[in-house]
Amino acid sequence: MPERRSLSSAMELTPEKLAFIQGKQVEKERPLATPPSQPVAPVNVTESRNASDDAAEARRSPVRSPTVRRTMRPRVNREPVPVPNLDHLRVGVTVRIHPEIANALRRAHLEQKIRRQSPGTQQEIVEVALSDWLERNGFLDV
Repeated sequence: MPERRSLSSAMELTPEKLAFIQGKQVEKERPLATPPSQPVAPVNVTESRNASDDAAEARRSPVRSPTVRRTMRPRVNREPVPVPNLDHLRVGVTVRIHPEIANALRRAHLEQKIRRQSPGTQQEIVEVALSDWLERNGFLDV
């Protein structure tokens, strides 16, 4: 059996572990582009940049990362999509019923299936029964 940890030891989270749990990414130190043995020459930014360079830099560095950036696609004039016929569409409904009713429904379904009569499935039987009740009580206009 594995050794169990105490709650206090589990609470000792490093910033990396906490960021992982919270779904954040932790910035890790990146290695320098040049080896440390070679000195890097300082660049005087104020002399070499102007307003057009700043605008070009703003265009080159998007807010999103390159992997998330969407490509622009040309718009295509398409014909409107026709509305499909919804007569065959079914919507899921979940209900809880007494066991006696469920057994009676199951038996009715099996006997209808043996006789090859319609309605033959549990769904069809429930649909017919509900539509009759809804129509009688003024909730369904057929």
